[in-house]
Amino acid sequence: DGARLQDDEGNDIATYNNTHIVSNARVMTGLAEQSVRANIESFRTYNKIDPMQMTAAMHDVYPKIDIYDGYLGDGYTLCTDLPTQGFLREGAEYEFIGCSYSETDVLVLNSSSSSLFE
Repeated sequence: DGARLQDDEGNDIATYNNTHIVSNARVMTGLAEQSVRANIESFRTYNKIDPMQMTAAMHDVYPKIDIYDGYLGDGYTLCTDLPTQGFLREGAEYEFIGCSYSETDVLVLNSSSSSLFE
C-alpha cells in the first residue's frame, strides 16, 4: 500500500534505495527481443514463448548489490574454488532430480515410433 514500515519505537525501517534499484536494473542489461521461433505455429510477428535473449556483449558483468547490502550470488561457491573433478571423489553425493514425470501427455521416441530416433 506504499506505507512506510516502522519498528516498535516508530522509527522507519530501511528497505532499499536508489543504489539498490540501479544495481538490480543492471541485472537486466543485455536483454534483446528475440526473433519469432520457427518451430511453433503462429501468425504473429513476435515471440511469446521466449521473447528475450541475453546478449553477453551488452550485459553488465560487474557485481550487483542486493537489498541486504551483500551481492547477488554471495554464498554460492565459485566454480574456481571447487576441487578439480570433486564430483568424482570418494564421498561425493549425487541427487537425481529429473525424469519423474508420470503423466501420459508426452511422446516417448524409440526406434519403432519414429524414424527420427537413432
